[in-house]
Amino acid sequence: MNPRVKIAAAAALVLALTTSLSACGTNTAQSDAQSSQSSLQSEGSAIPEVDRSGTANFPDVTGGFGEDPQIFAGQGQAPSTVAVKTIHQGEGAEISVVDSLVVNYELALWDGTKIESSFENGRAALFSLQEVIPGWTYALEKQHVGDRVEIVVPAQWGYGDRASGQIPAGSTLVFVVDVIDSSANVAIDESLQSQGTPTGEALPEGVTVEGEPGAEPTVSFAQGASAPSGNSRTLLVQGAGQTIVEGDYVLYRAVGGPFGSNEQINSSWALKPQLINAMQADLVGQSVGSRLVFVLGAGANEQQGAIPTLIVLDIVGILTVN
Repeated sequence: MNPRVKIAAAAALVLALTTSLSACGTNTAQSDAQSSQSSLQSEGSAIPEVDRSGTANFPDVTGGFGEDPQIFAGQGQAPSTVAVKTIHQGEGAEISVVDSLVVNYELALWDGTKIESSFENGRAALFSLQEVIPGWTYALEKQHVGDRVEIVVPAQWGYGDRASGQIPAGSTLVFVVDVIDSSANVAIDESLQSQGTPTGEALPEGVTVEGEPGAEPTVSFAQGASAPSGNSRTLLVQGAGQTIVEGDYVLYRAVGGPFGSNEQINSSWALKPQLINAMQADLVGQSVGSRLVFVLGAGANEQQGAIPTLIVLDIVGILTVN
């Protein structure tokens, strides 16, 4: 067992994996997005009308694919439906609402106020379309890898009557998005998943993980099991596939929940595999087909009120962004 899981990696894993198991990121565009999806779904109106004609009232923007855009203030009445204009047509895979995307984007308000830009901070963003505002989910559906699109999202399909960070309540949002890559581009070799080799590494005391390589695992805790004093990582199965390198994104399936609670175990195996940044999650050097067990939120993080979480992560593929 390797107890030295980096604090930043632990935070990235807790955020990404617990979000996928409960099916947003740390920036404004993702903040509160999942609750926005949930509230709309509870109202039974979670699918917006999307105008893809490109003829709606769009603010002027500058720049081609890969270039830092400028979004000018909108003129007149903002569109009342989600509006999409393809600025550059890509030739990659078509996007579906269950995909995870690697994108660069800039967000502004209708009056031109810039909120944030991944172009400027130099880090592409990673999103599951199931975990962002509905305006993003359905605007990017049917677009393609390689597209640059401008999107106008009315407040109803953004953050509604709630403020989110620098975004005032009731705001119309304007995005320029470059779709760099998608989980749809990764072909998962299911036969490879069963070719891993058990390592014999010991799990934390009181934890049992059962299941053959490539099959959905089960997790159980002994009565009274207590989490380790610090974050930990155990390699249960050494995968037989490609080795993960710096810059890769990892497709994964996960099972887990609060440490010690057999009643709160959840699984993402019935869903499409999700993506996580390999470097941020400290997965560089692992391989496709591997199964790892993480205990996260223990030790120092526990002092901040975090509940330790155990997650069994199966690496099923790699997305390499050029």
